[in-house]
Amino acid sequence: MRIFYQLSKSFSYITVPYSTIFTVLSILFSLLYSDINNNIQILIQSERLGRNSAVIFNTFYTSNNIADVKDENIDFIANLDRQHKYISAILHNIPYDLQHINPHKNVTILIGNKLDEVYPELKLCNPPPCGMKGFDLKNIPISSYSIEDLTINFDHTLPRDAVWFDTNSIGIDLNDHIIIRLAAEHIAKVAPESREEAITKSILFTNNDSVLQDFIIQSRSSKLVLTPIYLGSSMPTRLSELIATALIFLLALLSTIVLATGSFIYSFRDLVRIINFDFNLRFAYGANPLWLLAYYSLHIVLTIFLLPAILNILIITTIYPLESGAFIATIYIVTVLAISLIMLYYSIWREVYSRDHA
Repeated sequence: MRIFYQLSKSFSYITVPYSTIFTVLSILFSLLYSDINNNIQILIQSERLGRNSAVIFNTFYTSNNIADVKDENIDFIANLDRQHKYISAILHNIPYDLQHINPHKNVTILIGNKLDEVYPELKLCNPPPCGMKGFDLKNIPISSYSIEDLTINFDHTLPRDAVWFDTNSIGIDLNDHIIIRLAAEHIAKVAPESREEAITKSILFTNNDSVLQDFIIQSRSSKLVLTPIYLGSSMPTRLSELIATALIFLLALLSTIVLATGSFIYSFRDLVRIINFDFNLRFAYGANPLWLLAYYSLHIVLTIFLLPAILNILIITTIYPLESGAFIATIYIVTVLAISLIMLYYSIWREVYSRDHA
């Protein structure tokens, strides 16, 4: 125990601050991981939509009543859907009875065959109509739901931390959502207010102006005036601001991690030099180098990395919503520990090697 006390006394000016820093970083990872993941998905999915020549729409209403979406309009987008040129989502105007099949009341309806191509990370069920549970609901039984003659069973689970990027708002965390996947032809079966949102949230994948014009004309017959926005060539202001915010957030967090890791490794070099001096002294008096190496390694683990590791384990086992962030933080801590021990082992091996060849 005396060697542990001596090492702790000699290295505390390095071990204590960095143990604190890694603990704080672990807490930040756990608390901010959901935002980090959302921002990453916003950047990835917005870029993918733009690359696929996506067209979204601003909506103007000509009536205070719910839009009466015509069958011709649904037939038109159903034809586009069969060509994999159409997707949409119903996020807000969810039928009342559907809201109550999920205890969290978060229900999202996703529409379109092209979803698999532009949102592959969601690993959506096939073929539509079908249902999925968010990862947090995987052990919660969800009863089947019927839309007219369609029966939706929730037999599948979304991947952990799945995100839906809504071009009109933000990235939506789907962990506690129920997902219903429909084809465009099924829009005729949902409630009028849901039908209206499906039209206003439409995303078309086409460079054909006549197709866009026909869609706009069809929508106008339903008392909806749509103006196209081409994501492939320009971004609406709100979407540009959202993407810029996501990018700034990620760069700031990444800079913090790089700065903390870089400063630790720089300071750890001083620690290694002190350990080398201690090693040479003890080795000269006959101490076993392997035992010394074990002592040094154990001391580094206990004084620098044990506290953040315990914190992450506690979060993973007791605070389920923060589990993903704590798991990522644990990977980061283990990686830095591995780098530290490699630096230490290489330095001591070089000392022993130089002695053997002196």
